[in-house]
Amino acid sequence: MNTRMLCALIALVLLAAVAGCSDNSSERQQVVCEVQSVNAGAPLVAAYVQDGGDGVIDGVDDTFPTDLVSVAFTARPYAADVSSIVSDGVYSSFIITSYDLRWQPGANAPAGLDLSAYNVAGAPFYLQVLVGDDAAGAVLVGGRAVKEAVAGVLGLGWSGAQDFTAYAMLSFTGHASGSEHETTIESGVPVTFTYAVAQD
Repeated sequence: MNTRMLCALIALVLLAAVAGCSDNSSERQQVVCEVQSVNAGAPLVAAYVQDGGDGVIDGVDDTFPTDLVSVAFTARPYAADVSSIVSDGVYSSFIITSYDLRWQPGANAPAGLDLSAYNVAGAPFYLQVLVGDDAAGAVLVGGRAVKEAVAGVLGLGWSGAQDFTAYAMLSFTGHASGSEHETTIESGVPVTFTYAVAQD
């Protein structure tokens, strides 16, 4: 085999190895982790202000909420039987370490509204999901900064006719226990921005 053919063969092997490393699909891991639900399967209503219980927005007893959404995960082995997995051993759980949030405006979003400045990358999020079980954590979606940005475009006290939907696209990063190979899990939740809601 001449030198040129040997170099070409080595290049092909390296290219295949790099392509294999770039595949971060959870389905190809020893432990598959999936999102069961975000916000219990319901869209999030993100209000700028909440009345204090009297049904009136008067600035006296009103509050300015931030909105967390619950995210429920489940984990399963890719091929092995659950009963064969050693508790607290290798591949006995999936460990989520961080998340990204990317805003995607809906079709009825107001012109000129750009929420990309409020995207989040690599935010800490620790959750261990045992194989054959489920677990839940919470993510901040409706923070004050994004609500102030919306109010800045629509004006304080905007009308219900100006309510709109955006999508909080969530990507969770983690790895199986006993492995350092990271993978991502995609999910998201529709968020309806409204000016005011009544106290629950």
